[in-house]
Amino acid sequence: MSHKVLFICGKNRLRSPTAEHVFADWPGIETASAGTSADSDNPVTPELLEWADTIFCMERSHRAKISTRFKPHLARAKLVCLDIPDDFEYMAPELITLFERKVLRHLQVLAPADPGRQTSGGRMQRRLMEFPGAVRRDPGVEAWLQAHPGPLGDIARHWFEIMRGCGPDVMELLHDSQPTACIGKAAFAYVDVFASHVDVGFFLGAVLHDPHGLLEGTGKFMRHVKSRPGHEPDARAVAALVEAAYADMQRYLASRA
Repeated sequence: MSHKVLFICGKNRLRSPTAEHVFADWPGIETASAGTSADSDNPVTPELLEWADTIFCMERSHRAKISTRFKPHLARAKLVCLDIPDDFEYMAPELITLFERKVLRHLQVLAPADPGRQTSGGRMQRRLMEFPGAVRRDPGVEAWLQAHPGPLGDIARHWFEIMRGCGPDVMELLHDSQPTACIGKAAFAYVDVFASHVDVGFFLGAVLHDPHGLLEGTGKFMRHVKSRPGHEPDARAVAALVEAAYADMQRYLASRA
C-alpha cells in the first residue's frame, strides 16, 4: 500500500508543486499538493487532508491555518512543518535539495537506485544521514526537552538520555524539530513527541535484531518504537535496540575509514 503525502504551501504554485513532482515517482509514495490561500491553484480541502498519511507544510503559518480551519479532518495524518521560505522558483535545484534533506526521514523511503548509490554487486548501500552541525550538547535539544513537559516529555527525555549515554563520541543536534543522536556527524537515533505517544527512532533500524518485535516502519532503513504513557514497551528491550543501533553505526563507520 502506498504512503499518501500531501504538500502544502500558500498558493500551490512554486514550493508544494515542486515537492509533489520531486517525490511523485519514488517507490511507495503517492503525492498531492495544495495551497492555504483562497486563490490557490488547488485549495486545501477536507477530502485532501483526510486522504493524506503525512502532510508537509512549508511554513508554520500554513500549519496554523489548516490546524485552525480543518482540525476535525487532521486526526489521522502526521503533520510536519518543513520551515522552507517562499524564496525559490518552481523546481529550483536548491529547493529540491532542501526537500530531499528534510522530507526523507519522515517518509522512510529512498529515491530509486542509481549507479552512484550501488555497490559493485548491485545492492544498495546503507544511507547515512550526516549532520556536520552536531555538537556534544546542543542547547536547542535541551530547550526542546524542556518545552515538552508531562508524561510524554518524560519518556522522550529518558530515551534521549539513554542515547547520550551510549559513548563519549555521541553528539547531538535538533534536526527537523527532533532531538537527534549522532556518532560524530552520522545520525543513529532520535526521539519525537506526538499527541499520544513518543517515537524512539533508528536511522538504520532495518538492520537491527529485534527479537521482541518492537520496531515499526516499512522503509528500507528507518524504524521506530512507539511508547505511550501507561503502555510502554519493555525498557530493557528498547535499551538493547538503542545500544545495538549505536554499536552498529560504530562498526559501519569504522568499516568506511
